[in-house]
Amino acid sequence: MGLAACGGGGGGSDDDGGNGSSGYTLSGSISVIETSAVDSDLNDPTQKDTAGAYRTYVPNDTLGTAQVLATPVLLTGTVNEAQTGPVGNNSQANNTLLHDKDDVYKIDLVAGQVVELEFAADPAVNDVDLYVYDSTGVQAGSSIGTNRYECVQISRNGSYYVNPYAYKGASIYNLRIGAPGSGSACGNATAAFGTSALLARQHQSGSPMALGTTALAAHRSQLSQAGVRLEAPTGLGPQFLRLPTSATARRAGLDVLAGGGRSSALSGVDSGSKSALSANTVGSDTAAARIEAMATTLRYAKALRASGAYAYVEPDWILQKTATSIPIGPFPPNDRYYPYQKWHYEQIKLPEAINRINALASQPSQRPVVAVIDSGVVLNHPDIAPALYSNGRSFVGGASTASGDDQSTASDNSVFHGTHVSGTIAASTYDGGGAAGVAPMAQILPLNVFGASSGASTSDIANAILYAARLNNSSGFVPAQRADVINMSLGGNGSCSTAFQNAITAARGEGVIVVAAAGNESATTVGQPANCAGVIAVSATQANKAIAPYSNTGTAVKVAAPGGNTGQSTTGNGQPDGVFSTMASFDNAGSRIHTLGFLQGTSMASPHVAGVMALMRYVNPGITPQQIDTLLANGNLTDDLGTAGLDRSYGYGLINADKAVVAAGGASLPTLPGQVVAAPSSFDFGSFQTTATLSLAYSGSSTEKDTGAASSSTALTVTRSGTDGSTGLGQYTITVDRTKLAASSNYLTITVSLNSGRTLAVPVAVTKSTTSGRGAGFGPVYVLVVDPATGDVIGDLQATATPTSTGYRWSIAGVPKRTVALIAGTDLDNDGYLCQRGEACGGYPVLEAVIDGQGIEVTGNRSGLDFQVAPLSGISAQGTNGQGGARGWRRPTTQR
Repeated sequence: MGLAACGGGGGGSDDDGGNGSSGYTLSGSISVIETSAVDSDLNDPTQKDTAGAYRTYVPNDTLGTAQVLATPVLLTGTVNEAQTGPVGNNSQANNTLLHDKDDVYKIDLVAGQVVELEFAADPAVNDVDLYVYDSTGVQAGSSIGTNRYECVQISRNGSYYVNPYAYKGASIYNLRIGAPGSGSACGNATAAFGTSALLARQHQSGSPMALGTTALAAHRSQLSQAGVRLEAPTGLGPQFLRLPTSATARRAGLDVLAGGGRSSALSGVDSGSKSALSANTVGSDTAAARIEAMATTLRYAKALRASGAYAYVEPDWILQKTATSIPIGPFPPNDRYYPYQKWHYEQIKLPEAINRINALASQPSQRPVVAVIDSGVVLNHPDIAPALYSNGRSFVGGASTASGDDQSTASDNSVFHGTHVSGTIAASTYDGGGAAGVAPMAQILPLNVFGASSGASTSDIANAILYAARLNNSSGFVPAQRADVINMSLGGNGSCSTAFQNAITAARGEGVIVVAAAGNESATTVGQPANCAGVIAVSATQANKAIAPYSNTGTAVKVAAPGGNTGQSTTGNGQPDGVFSTMASFDNAGSRIHTLGFLQGTSMASPHVAGVMALMRYVNPGITPQQIDTLLANGNLTDDLGTAGLDRSYGYGLINADKAVVAAGGASLPTLPGQVVAAPSSFDFGSFQTTATLSLAYSGSSTEKDTGAASSSTALTVTRSGTDGSTGLGQYTITVDRTKLAASSNYLTITVSLNSGRTLAVPVAVTKSTTSGRGAGFGPVYVLVVDPATGDVIGDLQATATPTSTGYRWSIAGVPKRTVALIAGTDLDNDGYLCQRGEACGGYPVLEAVIDGQGIEVTGNRSGLDFQVAPLSGISAQGTNGQGGARGWRRPTTQR
């Protein structure tokens, strides 16, 4: 029996109509998150197809033609230099005038918002920079690093121009702006290095990389023309490349080194190409001058590296003491992308749990081990490697090897499922980068049961369970320490097999806690192994704590946890409401690279519970699976939701990490002085939501009570609608009246008054659109009918989806009677591939299911095949092609 990794779901219905000889018709809808937006001058010709549904191509290359956006926003776009990138609207071979170097967006921003840009292409050959200007055209910030990620933090309220700029080559990009305080930790790009010189080291004479005599002489002449002075080396230390001192000289020198055309957005010098600004008057403002000096210094570094004369050229960074990665610390942690995880960790009261553990007089010496039986993990991922107990093992096809590494290749379109699951459990935390884990002190034992195939067998999974429990198994080996917890984010239909039950019973007999995903078919029953006796079966919630639409439910469900819903964006950061964790991708050369990103599914819910079980084992190593069963049944580990007591959707309720560690640790855990906190801590009503519920809770022991709540605007009504019986704290209904708001993004505040004299501020984002309908958010979307086994398009069957007020509608006729899969996505750069990094992508019922080889049986017309698309952003990507994006699925040449 083959089992598949769990990751999302959907639904469909059969229609007995149709003609089997001529084929059947499949149809449905495609939803997008409300914050979606698209660059108005893509390279995809369909965007300006005068005969089709689109006709929306509008250049946005200058301040005067800036495209207006509201925030929060997640935008997909393209930029390119002349004669780079695929042929399309903005690129033709041998045409030096046709290009799209600048995209300019006009956006009202407030202090604390972060403008984030992530581009898809290989940064070794392509480069996109980010500039932000205030309403007068003066540069307010810039980020022109050398990797795929750029960001600028806004320091004061105002109207801004945001300018993605193709410094080199061509790329798809994602532009993200969330509510204040919701973005990633964006460092101050204007104060991180000296600007008078760069550090460098010429290639040694005789090195294979060294320039020839003629080329080196030409480079030195260019340096002289640019006003750059190379100091003689001192020993093995770096050399200094001294830069011109005046702003005018630096601009001129940069243009010499860049060969013209790469300093436009910065200084207005563009040598004939399109420019966002005809002039950039920096003036005498010290801060603005410092910003320009930083920007030109980085551009000098780029241009000098491109000369080939140096082993390296880099800024003279001013470093601070580095953060030390420790297994426990205060929450929220300093990890860059924690704001994207905030909603799902706050939902399970993780900050309170970690802060309680962190307050222990001394930390336990043992680190709990969580066995992740899945597709393996990326062993060298910087957020995973520090958390590994060992390299693990694989159990695939009856064979076993001493490595749990994910075996995916660039052609597999892998989402690196096991890596994502492992990051949720125990990603390296407090290290200033990447993401955070539920149990930062836990260790991961990776057990790969999928290999490069689409399914995993019962026998391989059963042997992996036995291995994790240090019991006899087919490999002939056992780990030095048995796992404390097993997580299985996988499943299949049917009742629990005897092989599964025997292995799980044996593992529990050794003290192992077994957690599994309930499945993602929107079914009312739970498949195996989650339905086996002794397994904690986990259903999935979305950001508002409702059961996610794809989640299986049934009598086997024991607990619920965040699984996300990427078809929504309600948490204020402009991103889909997915679960954010570690992933991987492949670069232009086919080498695996480390990324992070969003997925949805009970697969993502299960590791939240496994992580909480690890926290319980951390504070009480001797707690048994039977004791946990009792605590769960008594409501000591959850917040009861849905029908009182045990129900088919939430089981015993939503997992509560703080209650769980208190239940496990007992008197050994300190009673923390606490205060009233908001749940959730922020709201995003988007353009259509009108009501929401604010609940108050305690972060520790406290006698504080709320005495009322008010809003900063008459457009926002706050009414006390109930009281928590156990705490006496209030619940409030929030209602928005958009007729009282300006037609833009509005950032409001709810203020909760407390009897201690303290007030609690809860930010609320509300968008009032200037049009009655939202429209499709990501530009032209194409739907393909593919072979689930090979990924090849069947009979050139494709369609261009039709935009609607909430997403897209699609219909494809002539589908043969057979098993098929459905893929939908954008082709922003017009390279003929859907689902590249940065492009919107989805599959029915979810993308992960299609990648796992799952399909649907076509025996008649089918309607209601509804699913979602969302960008595979630079932090969440598939394979690679010549532009450094996902190889994905090739569009047929018809309808091109």
